[in-house]
Amino acid sequence: MEGEFVLPNKLKIYVNNMMYAITAQDDTAYVKGLAEEIDECVRNVIHASKASMNEALVLTALYYIDEQKKAEANADHLRTQITEYAAEAGKARQEIAELKREIERLERISSEKKDRKR
Repeated sequence: MEGEFVLPNKLKIYVNNMMYAITAQDDTAYVKGLAEEIDECVRNVIHASKASMNEALVLTALYYIDEQKKAEANADHLRTQITEYAAEAGKARQEIAELKREIERLERISSEKKDRKR
């Protein structure tokens, strides 16, 4: 319901076999899924580079922030494209309406000429 206060969920997550007790207002399964993704990324960083846990956490955070920034930039670009396409579609609709009026005008002229010939 709107305006309803949601109590935070208390849960334990594990990153590289280290337990963290956290609270979150999001669904527990969702938060645990995020933690599993972070865990996998941290483990991959440690395995690939022999980084310490703190270094791996910082690199993981940088990776996800970079991905977020790129996604935001892409979303902004898509919004701009949609706005441009909408403007083009509006111009096309206007041109269609003008052409229909011109067709109607020419059909009237043609009809009038035929009527005069009879």
